[in-house]
Order: sequence, then structure tokens, then C-alpha cells
Amino acid sequence: MAAANSVILTPNTIEEAWQMKEKYGRDAAFMMGGTTFQLQREKGVPLPPYVIMLKALDLKTLQRQVLDGKDVLSIGADVPLRYCMNHPILKAYAPVLCRAAGAVGSPAVRNQGTIGGNIGYRKGDAAASLLALNADVHFIDEKGEQVLPLDQYLSLMQEKAALLLAVKIPLPAPALAFFEKVGSRETFSPSILTVAASADWTPSGRLKHVRIAVGGGNQTPQRMQAVESCLENQALTNAAVTTACDTILEDYAPESDVFAGAEYRKMAAGMILESALETWKKEEVSNAPEK
Repeated sequence: MAAANSVILTPNTIEEAWQMKEKYGRDAAFMMGGTTFQLQREKGVPLPPYVIMLKALDLKTLQRQVLDGKDVLSIGADVPLRYCMNHPILKAYAPVLCRAAGAVGSPAVRNQGTIGGNIGYRKGDAAASLLALNADVHFIDEKGEQVLPLDQYLSLMQEKAALLLAVKIPLPAPALAFFEKVGSRETFSPSILTVAASADWTPSGRLKHVRIAVGGGNQTPQRMQAVESCLENQALTNAAVTTACDTILEDYAPESDVFAGAEYRKMAAGMILESALETWKKEEVSNAPEK
């Protein structure tokens, strides 16, 4: 996938990979599945002089584990997206990530692309679902190995290099989860819009732990914290749904591009959020105990 004039580096350890990045700096980039490189090449973006191939590293583990007393799903950065679509552990505990992984590109892209590459691209469909699942990321940078919430990591990547090692999704999974993508899935073109959301119920039938993320186009997926706040500890009344949809129209500031205008993205985000909340409302009614 790298250009003919790129030097391919093949580290055998995480430490060696990071030493290569420190040595060559901006002239080097990490590669897992390579789909981001293919997208850049099709856009005419020159590839870096040095490509650090990570396939020899052990970053393919997908398992449930206990870390520091916390139950988590751990997904290695080099796990292919096709595994995330169908893996029984993810189907059981994080089906919203399965749906998001299945919305990425074409079958060929999902076969080759990885969860780490989708996050590293900073515009990937899976990142919005992981924000909604309150995921942390395990990575290495000049300070050594660290664990940060995904939204902080995405901001960090704007400023400096980091090597993503794994994604950690806390358990138990949220009782409510939603993902929808608007756009063509059979091309390398960016999504027009992705919306992901999750929440739990309180014993009194109110929402708690609300997380809503929006992505698409050339923008990095982001949490809609104002929308989350207006839904937190609220019953899903018609008024609450209306307020949440009005808030996302105010809070979400997408950019226009050749695929869609900013106003279209805003309106679509509001409509998708309304659909998700109405679905949750029906689930609450269907699961309510008989009196």
C-alpha cells in the first residue's frame, strides 16, 4: 500500500515501533490495515518517506478482562473491522460497535481496515460509537504508556504523535444504544453523518449516563455534551425529546463540503436523534412492569 519510494520499517516490538517514530518524526507514519493510506493516495496526498508497519506486533487480542478492578472489553488496535462486526463477545456486550463497524466502507475495506486505523483516521465511523460507549484508549507517546478517554485522545492527536495499542470499553454495557450512518457505504468517501448514543434507565424511568456523539464528513467525531446534559436524569417525555432535538441544532456545528451542506447535516442530526429517543421511549413502555 505504501508508495514505491517509501521506506518500509518493520518493528518487532511496541518499543521498537515508538523508537522509529521518535527517530523519523513527521517523516514517518504508522500503518496497520493501510486503508487510510489508500484513501490519501486516491486524493493525491503524498505518502510519508517512512512507513512503520505494525503487523508484527501483538495487537489483535479481543477479550473481556478485569483491569484495576474494572470489567472491560479490550480490543487490540490491529483487530480488523470485520471481526468487530461479527465477534460473539462484541455482539453480546457492544452490538452498537458491531453496527458501526459494518457501516465502514466496502467489504474489502472492512477486511483490511482495523479498529485502530479507524480511530487514527479521526473521521472513522467506529469512533462515534466508541465515544457513545464511553471507551478509553491505551496508547504510547513520549511520556510512555497511557490510558485516556477517547475524546481526550482524539484531541491529543491534533497536537502530537501517539501509537494506539487498544480500546477499552467499560462494562456493563449501556441498556440503550443507537447508531446510524447517512451516506454511501460502498466507497472510500467520508460519511455525510454518523450519530451514536447510549444511556441507562434509573429505577424511576429516567435517563442516566447519557452519551451522544456525532461525526461525518471531514470532522472528528465529537460528543454533544449540551444535549447529554439536557437529557440526563430526565424522563423521555415529548417535551424532553423536543428540547434535546432543539439543543443539537444549536450545539452541532458541522462544516459544508462537496457531499452535503452544514444545514443538511444539522437537520439530519436532529431527525436521527429524535428517531433514537422515540425508539428508547417505546422500549421503556414495552419493558415497564405490569401494575
